[in-house]
Amino acid sequence: MIRQLRALLSKDLKVARRDQIATYTLLGGILVALLARLFVPFLEDIQVTYAVAEGVPSGVTSTLEEHGRVERVSDREAVLARVIEVDDVVGVAPGEEGEVEVIVEGDEHPTILEAPGLAIDAYAAARSGVVQVSIEERSRGSGRTPLRSLVLALAIYSAVVISGAAVGLTMVDERENNTLAALRVTPARFLHYLLSKIGLITLVAAFTGPVAAWIAMGGAGAAIPWAGIILATVAITPLAWLLGLLIGLVADTQLVAFSALKVLLVLFTSLPILGFVDLGGFSWLLVPFAPHWGVQGMHAAITGGSMLPAVWTLVAVAPPLALVVVLLGRQVGLGRARRRVEAPVAGEAGGEAS
Repeated sequence: MIRQLRALLSKDLKVARRDQIATYTLLGGILVALLARLFVPFLEDIQVTYAVAEGVPSGVTSTLEEHGRVERVSDREAVLARVIEVDDVVGVAPGEEGEVEVIVEGDEHPTILEAPGLAIDAYAAARSGVVQVSIEERSRGSGRTPLRSLVLALAIYSAVVISGAAVGLTMVDERENNTLAALRVTPARFLHYLLSKIGLITLVAAFTGPVAAWIAMGGAGAAIPWAGIILATVAITPLAWLLGLLIGLVADTQLVAFSALKVLLVLFTSLPILGFVDLGGFSWLLVPFAPHWGVQGMHAAITGGSMLPAVWTLVAVAPPLALVVVLLGRQVGLGRARRRVEAPVAGEAGGEAS
């Protein structure tokens, strides 16, 4: 069995090296981590944006400029229009009797919601000479801003999951080159075939996950929570198996494989973002969705949260993975031809004995 597994693994590695698309897919996870690393510094410099209407005291505007970015607009209506746009913007407009009105959409992060009040309090305190208000800039320069943690979690998670796509492409190559037909007349069984595929994906994931974490999080080994990331990578690896085996199951040509890959990558790497959005009464729809738990597990590893989502990842991925394995076994059919040949021989031997 070990010799057959080694032969199948060697074949898959040769196919992956020969197929440039499969090679690029193997490196795709590392590229995702590199892009995340390049993007993260912009997130760490995020400032609160204030839409300030004319009529707001200049001292208030100057204080807001010290702690964020100020966009000057004409009046209160313009402030309202700016606040309800997609990005998180806090509106500041002149109120009654010299007061200042703060306008928010309501779904912003708590840090953003409290920032204008702190800045305006600082201005008021400085003007009256009562007390100096200290403002903690938690929205800037922090290593754990919510968006930064989300980007890092998605990058490392995607790097692990994408490794399965390369092996899925090697399975498609086997069909196009009639390799499976040749395997059916060898002693190879489907179990050997399956173990070689998930074994190769596991090897790639075991390399890609830590390397992607090291690249995305800046290469500072002491600052990386390795224990949590390794645990999350182990939990996510079956998702890479599922992605690779699905491609091998549904695609018989490279063109079909690329079409399937476009859909599956959205399902595996984009939809899990919904787990960070308030879906209200529809949140239960994410419970059986294994990619959701995979991203949540990696996010918990990065932020130091509970690793229970990693356990739920394994629970949620088991049913679809088992179904795909059964269907793939019926499709590949390794071992059946040999049993059909041996059965008549056994019958003839029994007849001669009688």
